[in-house]
Amino acid sequence: MLGFKHGDLQPCVNATTSAWLQFATSYSVVVIKLILNLGYNCLLQYSKLAKSETLVKELYCENSQLMRALQLTESRQKEAERRCQDEKDRAQALGRLLKKVCPDVV
Repeated sequence: MLGFKHGDLQPCVNATTSAWLQFATSYSVVVIKLILNLGYNCLLQYSKLAKSETLVKELYCENSQLMRALQLTESRQKEAERRCQDEKDRAQALGRLLKKVCPDVV
């Protein structure tokens, strides 16, 4: 054949195989690191998303409570304005009645 014996090629094959295994191992480590880094980034984003969702829910509940408090305050103000107007009307009616009863005093 080519004049090589089986034993002559063995060191070359072993060196090539060893280099290939070393390259494949280092390449695999790099790929695994990249995959883990992507997974870690996804977990961070998910964590931020979960916190944001919780914050939105809390703000929605707080907003709902504030809207209810505002409605109560507005209804109380409207009732107070109505009572104030009733008192003004009564005061005017009493003033007119007082003028009729004793016009000289008023």
